Amino acid sequence: MQRAAKALAFMAMVVILFGALAGCARPAEEIKDQKVAEIDAGLRTGPVFIEFGATWCDWCQLEKPVVRDLAAVYGGVRFVDVDTDVNGSLASDYFVEGIPQMDIVVKRYSNGSYLYIDPQGKVTMDRLRARIVGYHERDELEPLIQAALAAR
Repeated sequence: MQRAAKALAFMAMVVILFGALAGCARPAEEIKDQKVAEIDAGLRTGPVFIEFGATWCDWCQLEKPVVRDLAAVYGGVRFVDVDTDVNGSLASDYFVEGIPQMDIVVKRYSNGSYLYIDPQGKVTMDRLRARIVGYHERDELEPLIQAALAAR
């Protein structure tokens, strides 16, 4: 009888654990949907600069003041911060393999595809090629933002 009670208790813990994990998946998708909606809303009025990072990443923390300075100068650009620990699904969609990573989205087409600026300042529809990986100074990022504004 005691063995059956232990087995029943173990099964109850497994059910609770899987229920909790299933509940965690939904909020993550909701967070992703909110960020995608924020990006798409920003694209209605101008380019969107996405900054992928994490609180534990020292280089990401060094990048934040650079991005804040750019945001103060370029009011026509929406700046979106994405914590990869909170929104891994969106980070995966943007091929984030190392942080910090920035992506500059120029516009969204009616078919759902996007236009980006690559690290050389050229327009591309290739999201993978558009990744700006690693820490960058303001003088490296500013021409890319100007290229995005010109491409609108």
